[in-house]
Amino acid sequence: MRVLLLLLASLTPLLAPDPSVNGVKIVTRQVTGSISDTKTEYLTASSFRSEWQSHMLDGRTGPPMATIVQRGSTNRVFLMDLQAHEYIAMETDSQGVAPGLKHSPVTYSS
Repeated sequence: MRVLLLLLASLTPLLAPDPSVNGVKIVTRQVTGSISDTKTEYLTASSFRSEWQSHMLDGRTGPPMATIVQRGSTNRVFLMDLQAHEYIAMETDSQGVAPGLKHSPVTYSS
């Protein structure tokens, strides 16, 4: 299911937005053993917001988290802990790589 969502999210920027649609909301829930993850995604032509929270069957919950990506000449990315009221901000290029970061080839150990 997550692969399908990643594929949908990667294809969304390639599609011309319909002028009559302001955005898309996608809600998914994944259950693995005793953990349930609920994720809500909001997609528009210029931004992407993803909110998620983990729930355990014994009643415990993880912190509510969110990511916002504002698209432009560079992408501004915000990762937020909604419970602690803290966030991290960064900029990336269109491939999600921080500007000025040098790529190095992968080396395998024997």
